[in-house]
Amino acid sequence: MNTYKIIKNKVKSLINSLKKYNNENEYFHEVRNNDREDSFKNCSKIEKASRIIFLNRFCFDGLYRVNSEGYFNVPFGKYKNPKFYDEENLQAVNKALKNVDIYYGSFEKCLEFAERGDFIYFDPPYQPISDTAYFTSYTKDNFGKKS
Repeated sequence: MNTYKIIKNKVKSLINSLKKYNNENEYFHEVRNNDREDSFKNCSKIEKASRIIFLNRFCFDGLYRVNSEGYFNVPFGKYKNPKFYDEENLQAVNKALKNVDIYYGSFEKCLEFAERGDFIYFDPPYQPISDTAYFTSYTKDNFGKKS
């Protein structure tokens, strides 16, 4: 949610922050692992947003995955010529989000803010694709709702 809010409200600062990153394996792992350091708590919201964009663009297949301790753990993607960020696209998304309200919470709570004519997106549960390859929960209690 932080990244969307930063794109909406501070896109120029975000773009400036994105300029410091590079496409090197060792550097990727340094950035990936910095949330394990105490100093990460002091990073600005802009720095955290640029970090997650960097990790998403340079990690394997653009996956977002964390380990049991909550740390991002996707390996480096080894792309030859990745397009890291598109300034024009970020500016367009910034413009599109100007009149958008972004809420984070249970769908029941978010529905309390809904009005006629609103567009609402709820991230649905993931259905298993096979008996062995599946992702069905964010927490030990699954998604918290029975379908």
